[in-house]
Amino acid sequence: MRLYLLTVEDPLYTHLVLEPLLASGAAEIAGVTILSPQVTAARIASSLVTLGPLRVGRAALAQFSPRILPTSVAGVLARHGIEADAVVRTTDVNAPWHIDRLRSAGASAMLVLNCPQIISTGILRLFERGVLNLHFGMLPRYRGIMPAYHALMAREPSFGVTVYLMDAKIDSGPILEQREVRIDAHDTLPTLYKKGFKVAAGLVVNAVRALAAGSSQPRPNDSSRASYYGQPDWQSLARYAALALKRTVAIR
Repeated sequence: MRLYLLTVEDPLYTHLVLEPLLASGAAEIAGVTILSPQVTAARIASSLVTLGPLRVGRAALAQFSPRILPTSVAGVLARHGIEADAVVRTTDVNAPWHIDRLRSAGASAMLVLNCPQIISTGILRLFERGVLNLHFGMLPRYRGIMPAYHALMAREPSFGVTVYLMDAKIDSGPILEQREVRIDAHDTLPTLYKKGFKVAAGLVVNAVRALAAGSSQPRPNDSSRASYYGQPDWQSLARYAALALKRTVAIR
Protein backbone atom coordinates (compact mmCIF):
# COMPACT_ATOMS: atom_id res chain seq x y z
CA MET A 1 0.00 0.00 0.00
CA ARG A 2 1.25 3.48 -0.87
CA LEU A 3 1.00 5.81 2.13
CA TYR A 4 1.30 9.59 2.25
CA LEU A 5 2.63 11.24 5.43
CA LEU A 6 1.40 14.59 6.75
CA THR A 7 3.18 15.97 9.81
CA VAL A 8 5.05 18.90 11.35
CA GLU A 9 8.75 19.34 12.06
CA ASP A 10 8.99 18.08 15.63
CA PRO A 11 12.33 16.85 17.06
CA LEU A 12 10.87 15.94 20.46
CA TYR A 13 8.46 13.03 20.05
CA THR A 14 7.34 12.35 16.47
CA HIS A 15 10.47 10.30 15.73
CA LEU A 16 9.27 7.74 18.30
CA VAL A 17 6.46 6.84 15.86
CA LEU A 18 8.13 7.68 12.57
CA GLU A 19 11.27 5.57 13.05
CA PRO A 20 9.39 2.29 13.79
CA LEU A 21 6.89 2.93 11.01
CA LEU A 22 9.56 3.50 8.36
CA ALA A 23 11.65 0.58 9.64
CA SER A 24 8.65 -1.78 9.59
CA GLY A 25 8.10 -1.65 5.83
CA ALA A 26 4.37 -1.66 6.53
CA ALA A 27 3.75 0.64 3.56
CA GLU A 28 5.53 2.36 0.70
CA ILE A 29 5.89 6.09 1.35
CA ALA A 30 4.35 7.97 -1.58
CA GLY A 31 5.32 11.42 -0.32
CA VAL A 32 5.61 13.63 2.75
CA THR A 33 4.27 17.05 3.64
CA ILE A 34 5.75 18.94 6.60
CA LEU A 35 3.41 21.71 7.74
CA SER A 36 4.76 24.93 9.18
CA PRO A 37 3.63 25.40 12.79
CA GLN A 38 1.06 28.04 13.68
CA VAL A 39 3.05 30.23 16.05
CA THR A 40 1.23 32.67 18.31
CA ALA A 41 2.28 34.35 21.54
CA ALA A 42 -0.30 32.33 23.47
CA ARG A 43 0.93 29.07 21.95
CA ILE A 44 4.57 29.87 22.75
CA ALA A 45 3.71 30.78 26.33
CA SER A 46 1.64 27.60 26.74
CA SER A 47 4.50 25.47 25.38
CA LEU A 48 7.03 27.14 27.67
CA VAL A 49 4.88 26.23 30.67
CA THR A 50 3.99 22.67 29.66
CA LEU A 51 7.19 21.57 27.89
CA GLY A 52 9.86 23.84 29.35
CA PRO A 53 12.29 26.27 27.66
CA LEU A 54 14.87 23.64 26.63
CA ARG A 55 12.32 21.57 24.69
CA VAL A 56 10.77 24.68 23.15
CA GLY A 57 14.25 25.80 22.11
CA ARG A 58 14.93 22.45 20.41
CA ALA A 59 11.60 22.62 18.62
CA ALA A 60 12.38 26.15 17.41
CA LEU A 61 15.84 25.10 16.20
CA ALA A 62 14.29 22.29 14.14
CA GLN A 63 12.20 24.81 12.19
CA PHE A 64 15.33 26.58 10.91
CA SER A 65 17.98 23.84 10.81
CA PRO A 66 16.18 20.47 10.99
CA ARG A 67 19.16 18.38 9.85
CA ILE A 68 21.16 19.48 12.92
CA LEU A 69 18.96 17.38 15.18
CA PRO A 70 19.00 13.60 14.54
CA THR A 71 15.48 13.26 15.94
CA SER A 72 13.99 15.83 13.56
CA VAL A 73 11.45 14.63 11.03
CA ALA A 74 13.80 15.64 8.22
CA GLY A 75 16.62 13.67 9.82
CA VAL A 76 14.52 10.54 10.26
CA LEU A 77 13.25 10.69 6.68
CA ALA A 78 16.79 11.07 5.31
CA ARG A 79 18.07 8.11 7.36
CA HIS A 80 15.35 5.91 5.89
CA GLY A 81 16.07 6.86 2.32
CA ILE A 82 13.16 9.22 1.67
CA GLU A 83 14.44 11.43 -1.14
CA ALA A 84 14.36 15.20 -0.69
CA ASP A 85 12.12 15.67 -3.73
CA ALA A 86 9.47 13.47 -2.07
CA VAL A 87 9.14 16.01 0.76
CA VAL A 88 7.37 19.37 0.55
CA ARG A 89 6.67 22.08 3.10
CA THR A 90 3.63 24.32 3.24
CA THR A 91 1.83 26.74 5.52
CA ASP A 92 -1.61 25.66 4.27
CA VAL A 93 -2.63 22.01 4.04
CA ASN A 94 -5.69 22.96 1.97
CA ALA A 95 -3.88 25.09 -0.62
CA PRO A 96 -4.95 24.12 -4.18
CA TRP A 97 -1.39 23.25 -5.25
CA HIS A 98 -1.03 20.98 -2.23
CA ILE A 99 -4.31 19.21 -2.95
CA ASP A 100 -3.06 18.64 -6.52
CA ARG A 101 0.15 17.16 -5.11
CA LEU A 102 -1.77 14.79 -2.83
CA ARG A 103 -3.97 13.72 -5.73
CA SER A 104 -0.99 13.00 -7.97
CA ALA A 105 0.98 11.07 -5.33
CA GLY A 106 -0.90 7.86 -6.07
CA ALA A 107 -1.37 6.98 -2.40
CA SER A 108 -4.35 4.94 -1.23
CA ALA A 109 -4.11 6.19 2.38
CA MET A 110 -2.63 9.08 4.36
CA LEU A 111 -1.25 9.13 7.90
CA VAL A 112 -1.52 12.37 9.88
CA LEU A 113 0.85 13.03 12.80
CA ASN A 114 0.44 16.25 14.81
CA CYS A 115 -1.46 18.25 12.18
CA PRO A 116 -2.23 21.76 13.54
CA GLN A 117 -4.81 22.55 10.81
CA ILE A 118 -8.31 21.42 9.84
CA ILE A 119 -8.09 19.10 6.83
CA SER A 120 -10.78 19.70 4.21
CA THR A 121 -13.25 17.00 3.23
CA GLY A 122 -11.91 17.37 -0.31
CA ILE A 123 -8.58 16.00 0.88
CA LEU A 124 -10.20 13.25 2.93
CA ARG A 125 -11.99 12.01 -0.19
CA LEU A 126 -8.73 11.64 -2.14
CA PHE A 127 -7.66 8.48 -0.32
CA GLU A 128 -9.47 5.26 -1.12
CA ARG A 129 -8.55 3.59 2.18
CA GLY A 130 -8.90 6.71 4.28
CA VAL A 131 -6.89 9.16 6.34
CA LEU A 132 -5.49 7.87 9.64
CA ASN A 133 -4.92 10.24 12.53
CA LEU A 134 -3.06 9.75 15.81
CA HIS A 135 -4.84 11.25 18.83
CA PHE A 136 -3.66 11.34 22.44
CA GLY A 137 -7.04 10.72 24.04
CA MET A 138 -9.30 7.75 24.68
CA LEU A 139 -11.91 8.55 22.08
CA PRO A 140 -14.77 9.25 22.17
CA ARG A 141 -13.79 10.97 25.44
CA TYR A 142 -11.16 13.69 25.37
CA ARG A 143 -11.71 14.98 21.87
CA GLY A 144 -10.03 18.25 20.97
CA ILE A 145 -6.75 19.95 21.87
CA MET A 146 -4.07 18.58 24.24
CA PRO A 147 -6.13 15.67 25.60
CA ALA A 148 -3.19 14.22 27.56
CA TYR A 149 -2.80 17.55 29.35
CA HIS A 150 -6.49 17.66 30.27
CA ALA A 151 -6.45 14.05 31.49
CA LEU A 152 -3.46 14.86 33.71
CA MET A 153 -5.12 17.96 35.14
CA ALA A 154 -8.32 16.01 35.80
CA ARG A 155 -6.26 13.53 37.90
CA GLU A 156 -7.25 10.64 35.67
CA PRO A 157 -5.49 7.32 36.37
CA SER A 158 -4.68 7.03 32.66
CA PHE A 159 -4.95 8.73 29.31
CA GLY A 160 -5.25 7.07 25.93
CA VAL A 161 -3.72 6.78 22.49
CA THR A 162 -6.09 6.30 19.56
CA VAL A 163 -5.58 5.73 15.84
CA TYR A 164 -8.76 6.49 13.92
CA LEU A 165 -10.02 7.25 10.42
CA MET A 166 -10.76 10.93 9.96
CA ASP A 167 -14.14 12.24 8.82
CA ALA A 168 -15.58 15.72 8.41
CA LYS A 169 -15.96 16.29 12.17
CA ILE A 170 -13.27 16.71 14.82
CA ASP A 171 -12.00 13.42 16.30
CA SER A 172 -15.21 11.59 15.40
CA GLY A 173 -14.19 8.95 12.85
CA PRO A 174 -14.12 5.17 13.34
CA ILE A 175 -11.51 3.82 15.78
CA LEU A 176 -8.86 1.43 14.43
CA GLU A 177 -6.45 0.98 17.35
CA GLN A 178 -6.56 2.20 20.93
CA ARG A 179 -4.74 1.66 24.22
CA GLU A 180 -4.76 3.21 27.68
CA VAL A 181 -1.51 4.56 29.13
CA ARG A 182 -1.10 4.82 32.89
CA ILE A 183 -0.54 8.22 34.52
CA ASP A 184 1.94 7.79 37.38
CA ALA A 185 2.39 10.05 40.39
CA HIS A 186 5.56 11.62 38.96
CA ASP A 187 4.24 12.27 35.44
CA THR A 188 4.20 15.67 33.77
CA LEU A 189 3.15 16.41 30.19
CA PRO A 190 6.60 15.64 28.66
CA THR A 191 6.76 12.24 30.36
CA LEU A 192 3.21 11.46 29.25
CA TYR A 193 4.08 12.38 25.67
CA LYS A 194 7.15 10.15 25.73
CA LYS A 195 5.18 7.18 27.08
CA GLY A 196 2.30 7.83 24.72
CA PHE A 197 4.39 8.10 21.57
CA LYS A 198 6.17 4.84 22.39
CA VAL A 199 2.79 3.11 22.68
CA ALA A 200 1.56 4.89 19.56
CA ALA A 201 4.38 3.43 17.46
CA GLY A 202 2.98 -0.10 17.67
CA LEU A 203 -0.60 1.07 17.20
CA VAL A 204 0.25 3.01 14.05
CA VAL A 205 2.20 0.12 12.51
CA ASN A 206 -0.65 -2.28 13.31
CA ALA A 207 -3.25 0.08 11.85
CA VAL A 208 -1.27 0.65 8.64
CA ARG A 209 -0.62 -3.08 8.15
CA ALA A 210 -4.28 -3.95 8.71
CA LEU A 211 -5.40 -1.23 6.31
CA ALA A 212 -2.95 -2.48 3.67
CA ALA A 213 -4.17 -6.06 4.13
CA GLY A 214 -7.83 -5.08 4.07
CA SER A 215 -8.30 -6.60 7.53
CA SER A 216 -9.11 -3.45 9.52
CA GLN A 217 -12.05 -3.73 11.90
CA PRO A 218 -13.12 -0.15 12.68
CA ARG A 219 -15.10 0.43 15.88
CA PRO A 220 -17.73 3.12 16.41
CA ASN A 221 -16.61 6.42 17.89
CA ASP A 222 -19.80 7.09 19.87
CA SER A 223 -20.54 10.84 19.83
CA SER A 224 -23.06 10.46 22.67
CA ARG A 225 -20.11 9.66 24.98
CA ALA A 226 -17.84 12.40 23.66
CA SER A 227 -16.28 15.27 25.58
CA TYR A 228 -14.34 18.11 23.96
CA TYR A 229 -11.40 20.08 25.37
CA GLY A 230 -9.84 23.27 24.06
CA GLN A 231 -6.63 25.23 24.56
CA PRO A 232 -5.82 25.55 28.31
CA ASP A 233 -6.48 28.98 29.82
CA TRP A 234 -3.98 30.84 32.00
CA GLN A 235 -5.53 29.66 35.25
CA SER A 236 -5.20 26.05 34.14
CA LEU A 237 -1.60 26.60 33.02
CA ALA A 238 -0.76 28.15 36.40
CA ARG A 239 -2.16 25.06 38.15
CA TYR A 240 -0.14 22.85 35.82
CA ALA A 241 3.08 24.77 36.55
CA ALA A 242 2.54 24.30 40.29
CA LEU A 243 1.80 20.58 39.81
CA ALA A 244 4.84 20.03 37.59
CA LEU A 245 7.13 21.85 40.04
CA LYS A 246 5.81 19.82 42.96
CA ARG A 247 6.35 16.52 41.11
CA THR A 248 9.84 17.50 39.93
CA VAL A 249 10.90 18.50 43.46
CA ALA A 250 9.45 15.27 44.87
CA ILE A 251 11.49 13.17 42.40
CA ARG A 252 14.72 15.01 43.18
